[in-house]
Amino acid sequence: MLLSPHGWEDNMKTFPCSIKTMHDFSLYVYERNKARITFGWFNDNEIKWLKQNDIHTMALRVGSALSGLGICFGDRVGVYSENRIEVVVLLEACNLFGFISVLTFDASISTYPKYTLNDAGVKCLYISSNKMGNYNKIFDSPISGLDFLILNQESRFCKMKYYLFSELTICPIIELPQIDPETICTICYSSGTVGAPKGVVLSHKAILYGVKLTLATVEVVSRDIQISYLPIAHILERITLCVYQFRGARVVFSRNGVQSLIEDMKQAKVTGGASIPYVLNNIHDVIIGKCQTPIKKFLLRSALMLDSVCRYFGFCSRLAGVVFCPFRQAFGGELRWFGCAGDVFDPEIHFRLMQILNIEIITVYGMSEFSGPITVVPKQNIIPGTVGVPVPGVEVKLSTENEVLVKSPGSFTTYWKRDEIKMSSFCNGWFRTGDKGYIHSSGFLVVTGRAFDTFRYLPGVELAIPFLRFTYKKCGMIDDIFITPLEEYNILIGIVSMTIETAKKIVKKELSASEYDELIRNPNFRWEVLNSLNDHGRKQNLRDGSYLESIRITKTEFSTQTGFLTLTGKQRYHEFIEIFQPEILDMKQEISNKFQKGINTK
Repeated sequence: MLLSPHGWEDNMKTFPCSIKTMHDFSLYVYERNKARITFGWFNDNEIKWLKQNDIHTMALRVGSALSGLGICFGDRVGVYSENRIEVVVLLEACNLFGFISVLTFDASISTYPKYTLNDAGVKCLYISSNKMGNYNKIFDSPISGLDFLILNQESRFCKMKYYLFSELTICPIIELPQIDPETICTICYSSGTVGAPKGVVLSHKAILYGVKLTLATVEVVSRDIQISYLPIAHILERITLCVYQFRGARVVFSRNGVQSLIEDMKQAKVTGGASIPYVLNNIHDVIIGKCQTPIKKFLLRSALMLDSVCRYFGFCSRLAGVVFCPFRQAFGGELRWFGCAGDVFDPEIHFRLMQILNIEIITVYGMSEFSGPITVVPKQNIIPGTVGVPVPGVEVKLSTENEVLVKSPGSFTTYWKRDEIKMSSFCNGWFRTGDKGYIHSSGFLVVTGRAFDTFRYLPGVELAIPFLRFTYKKCGMIDDIFITPLEEYNILIGIVSMTIETAKKIVKKELSASEYDELIRNPNFRWEVLNSLNDHGRKQNLRDGSYLESIRITKTEFSTQTGFLTLTGKQRYHEFIEIFQPEILDMKQEISNKFQKGINTK
């Protein structure tokens, strides 16, 4: 079934025809917004700002310096850094001079940065001061083809030839080259959760198409301010930064990623920007966590019900707004929208956050292979749980197996040094995304998760595991859950994450560390938690086959820090399978014994 487009084509026509490459884009943005403040960062309790003219001039000088140091058109320039001004400057320098940018980051795979830099064959590498602590891990052996490093400050232990970034910014400016739209702009690496990381090769034409689509479908205006905390190595953040530059809007770099996000948003008076379900879920949990007394719970529930009724009749409730006001002020009081992409987003949390914060949350479905957006929810018709309709020029349909298939003018060139993988990724000209989905009654696409995130319970009956995870997390007995099928028995099992605080609430008493460890290993306690999860599932009207047959409890948090979630909040399936293999085998033996005895707990 082919999805119908929304009709953003008129918005696409407003984009200047003279811009054919990201080289042209950088020059146009400079001429249009050179006097505008565009980027800032926190310095103690103040925000320091730079104008677009400052960024562009530094990019011209840095690109000229790199050319003088032997970096040629088509050479790969590596960046290993948190989000900061130097990264934006280097990206613009690459766009202007025809260098190929390769951004790497800290994934759960410890060898990830070195692997991607080696695989891409970077000729020079910028390493921020914060990442120099990993120097020995990256340079325990040489990186093939690497000539020199770019650092922020002098380093006694750095054994490689290096130049200071500040030295590059004073170089005389040389003449810019001509760049063809098909020239490679960047290599964007996957996180490597399934096999080795793949380098998605994106041309200037492809990246520019992603920027044009985002400008046409997501409303960003010059007064917008966003906090940049998602890794710029990810296509979502990279395209967002380009869109904000084009509009002359402002971007402030987070002090400490997600950890300082709420305080950073408040101080910068953020209006919106790109986000991911993992972060929005955390924001939701923080808000709910501040309403734990009986009176606060009552007020919040009442305000949500009142707001829902008023929205149904087409107006906002002032009384509900009074209850929600402190939460809105906690984010600076200027927040009006989020663009959410990267994973399946819980519809209930989606709607509730829009109510409490009085904002629009526009869901987007996209991939690095297509330079960003594939489908977008129209802001006039936001339906939580859906990811909208195809953006201009992009075709989307479902296969007979409900896999999402895509065609786009912004398609990637190939996978770096892996042309054979690209060939196997297409079927009759359609790219196989590996994502499962269905068409909502509204005509919008719903993505239920990756192909391995579904459980075929019966012929023709598939259960979406991300949806089950959302449902069971709301039980109140757990902090998070990983669910996987035992297909030989046609059942589901789970690994439950439970902190000591959650365990205390369940047993209603204080627990020492040893008592906590003993509790989560206790079979009777596990049985109590399992029954509560399944009872909750029945109350939520989960379909047959969705219930859990067995669980094991861990005190390990499922987070990016522990390596179980990607930087966009997705569960690393193979990480769970590897780390919790003993627990999974133990549950498998338990189930086998039950089936041999003819016991079925469903």
